[in-house]
Amino acid sequence: MLWIRKFINQTPSFNNFETHISTIEKTVETNPALCIETCKSLVESICKTILTNQNIEHDNYGQFQALVKQTINCLIDTNECYKDDLCELVRRIASVSQKLAEIRNISGFASHGQDINHVSMSTTMSLLAYKITDVLGGFIIHYYINHASKRDSRIHYEDCQEFNELFDEENPLELGGVILSASEALYKQDYQAYKEIYFSYLDNLEKESKKDKGLFKKLFKIENDSNQKISKYLTLDKRRDLEKIDKCSKCECRNCVSICNMNHCFNCREKEYIVKCDKDTTLLTKTTDTVELYQGDEKFVFNVAGYLVEKDDNGNFSRYVYLIDSKDYDNQHILKYSKFKGEESYDSVITDGTQDELIRINDKFIEMGLRV
Repeated sequence: MLWIRKFINQTPSFNNFETHISTIEKTVETNPALCIETCKSLVESICKTILTNQNIEHDNYGQFQALVKQTINCLIDTNECYKDDLCELVRRIASVSQKLAEIRNISGFASHGQDINHVSMSTTMSLLAYKITDVLGGFIIHYYINHASKRDSRIHYEDCQEFNELFDEENPLELGGVILSASEALYKQDYQAYKEIYFSYLDNLEKESKKDKGLFKKLFKIENDSNQKISKYLTLDKRRDLEKIDKCSKCECRNCVSICNMNHCFNCREKEYIVKCDKDTTLLTKTTDTVELYQGDEKFVFNVAGYLVEKDDNGNFSRYVYLIDSKDYDNQHILKYSKFKGEESYDSVITDGTQDELIRINDKFIEMGLRV
């Protein structure tokens, strides 16, 4: 089936039809009845897939010829001067397939029981069905790909390779050190948003193809419009969700099967993730946060090296932060962090005039794996 196979190779979602084709080719001589039955099934599947892609209602249990005619009618543009003639030609070819299927029903294979002396289908019939199916199915897919597929209501991710590559290039996505496909993530998580951006991409391609512009100018326009669509889609909430996925993919808790004594995820702030936990009273978190502190009117910006969270015997949690001055690496501090009614506080851990508590907490940071 050279013609059908040629065109399904251009449309990856149609690769599922390869099973039909393989069965037809293997049984054309060994099991003619099954070959004819599969030929009819293949054309029906092609027609129903295309009609569904085009969002056109059809009768799943209707007559074979009617299904083929409906498919051709929806594919051929009204401006085609030979539309009626093409439809009639395809209908007549389909009628031959229909007649072969009727003969197959009379002959039987598995659908109808027959006497043991019943004459089986000949390879002449199956070979005719094989060739007609290649012509009929090949023409339908050929016309669909070259003239009608851009009007599809239902789209398949694997059929949009050029768009997917452009989208992934402009929107790199990395989670936990693993490079992911942004286009595939969008397709699976928000199909309607993917469709909107994809159709915008196709519209720009069509508009630019009608103008006398260079390739780079065309691509720039497509890329610019697509980026605007993406930016519109990726609201602040959605961006935060992606950042949360990235953060959680690094968290030590993701592979932990122990009963949690450390308040689960409630110890993590927006940009935090746990790097070590003793599964009892202490954990260490990493973050990309910065902290601004003032000495008089002078502002200091500190990078957060990590947070240490401890639970006491009463189940209360204390949080300590290890700060490093963004401009002076030697200017490092360990402070006690607290938050009350939205107000954050950073207080000294030296409360009794000695540095015993400061040393203990510093040692605990080191014990939990902090390296600065």
